[in-house]
Amino acid sequence: MLKGNILPLSDSAIEHLRSASAFSSSEKAQFRLKAIEFSKKYGIQAAVDAFDVSRATIYRWKKMLKQSNGKLNSLIPKSRRPKRVRKMMIGHEIVSFIRSIREEH
Repeated sequence: MLKGNILPLSDSAIEHLRSASAFSSSEKAQFRLKAIEFSKKYGIQAAVDAFDVSRATIYRWKKMLKQSNGKLNSLIPKSRRPKRVRKMMIGHEIVSFIRSIREEH
């Protein structure tokens, strides 16, 4: 296994990292770029072994990078929070009433 012996980034990858100021703040995005560059140089299976991610994940990261025309910001993880979050529909009076009853008992 190659987990302990990860080779350094290629010159083009380092140049991409330095040119993107927002990108450099995300360690996860840097990790993803390293995995993509490693897979290009040594193959998918070597990257799977070295970075401990699935083949599908590496292919998904490559696809995200390709769809954004190489913009490195695409590798920054997106929010996983639901777009629509339910709001509580119970009034203040009911909540305070329940709270007072619970404190009594």
